[in-house]
Amino acid sequence: MAEEDIEFTTLDGDDITKSDIRDEIQEMYLDANTEGYTKITDFSIGSEAYHLIDTLANLMLEHIEMNDDNAKQLLISTAEGEFLDSWGDRVGVHRGTASASEGVVTFSLPTGYASENTITIPVGTVVATDDAIGFTTETEVILNSTNLTGTAEVISEEDGEYNNVLAGTIVHILSDSVPNIVTVTNESAMTGATDIEEDDPYRQRLILAPFNFPVNSRRWFMTAPLDDESVAEAVSDLYGVKSDLSTTDILLYFKPTSLGSELTDCNCQADLREYENDTVRMMTKAECRLKQFFNLEENDIIGLNLSILPASSKTFLVDEEIDGVEYSYAIAVMWDSEDYPNATLSSISDSVRSVITQFNDAGLIGNSFVATNLAVLIEEQVEEVTVCRIVQTDGENYREVTDEMPVNQNEYYIANPNVDIIKASFKSVIVRDDA
Repeated sequence: MAEEDIEFTTLDGDDITKSDIRDEIQEMYLDANTEGYTKITDFSIGSEAYHLIDTLANLMLEHIEMNDDNAKQLLISTAEGEFLDSWGDRVGVHRGTASASEGVVTFSLPTGYASENTITIPVGTVVATDDAIGFTTETEVILNSTNLTGTAEVISEEDGEYNNVLAGTIVHILSDSVPNIVTVTNESAMTGATDIEEDDPYRQRLILAPFNFPVNSRRWFMTAPLDDESVAEAVSDLYGVKSDLSTTDILLYFKPTSLGSELTDCNCQADLREYENDTVRMMTKAECRLKQFFNLEENDIIGLNLSILPASSKTFLVDEEIDGVEYSYAIAVMWDSEDYPNATLSSISDSVRSVITQFNDAGLIGNSFVATNLAVLIEEQVEEVTVCRIVQTDGENYREVTDEMPVNQNEYYIANPNVDIIKASFKSVIVRDDA
């Protein structure tokens, strides 16, 4: 039986094998024999000399591997795990931690419950899915004959994205103190859980960290503010525009987050605006955070005229007229009724709209809108959906939308969250009318 060789590739791209090292040691012994320094000449497999040089080859290979691995950990492009965390510690950019999933569950008594007894479901009650993903209640629920249902906020017992369970999957109450007649379910999906950030996306954030770019450079304007915690809370994307490299003017477009909240700790002119709706409130908060950031002494760039404006949203998948013909859009989905007997168009539509919101939040200023990207995301995120297509229709003919739709440098895309969701056969989803 042939002996298995050991091989690895170095940081420089060289391939090193144990057999090569062993051959080099053997050659050294044979040269020494020729010069009269040793009488060893038998290096056949099984011989004492072969065992010796094979052991030496193993030790040398391990030493080379260890040195090569140490060299990799000294480079941000190849460092891993705790060594990559050390890079982050040096520049104040830390790895994203895992988080728990949260949501609301509904406890219910059976219809017709007539007992005078009140049932209290205390804080800390554990509920779970069929596959034992547990959640703990954070609010108390009281049920009786006049209040047959009650809701409680829950949080997952463990961190990690696997705790983002679908609606209707929490069905067990793991508490002896709660009577068996009480049932539980989650009418909406549990959300918010994340896994600990993996090496590659964390490495990319480190490479793009503001310290890598000179202050006043365009890249610095795009990275430094979003590395500031107070700004990142209100601004999800920033894009800097200079008309030419010699100008002292720069225009920053920002995309506010979906977190619209009252301004209680900002001290700038943006406070004085009247809030007409949530959109104005979001933009006001984002603009205020950016102004505060650039008013700090270390970020106040002398000799530069800085203007801050909100980017405009550009909505796609909305009704439109093309060459006198009225067109509308729809998201066509298909699922296997045998595999998912309880799936309904209504329940799947809710999940699809949740994915649209996620897709819109992730959009960056100036990025093109590509409908097929949304379709693929729906297929990946909505478990029941096997095929998804974005289609355009004039009421009779359907055409799959695959075009890349450009967005200006001061705009960000939004897929229409109110677009129709339809169930369609495979043929009707795929058929294209290019006439």
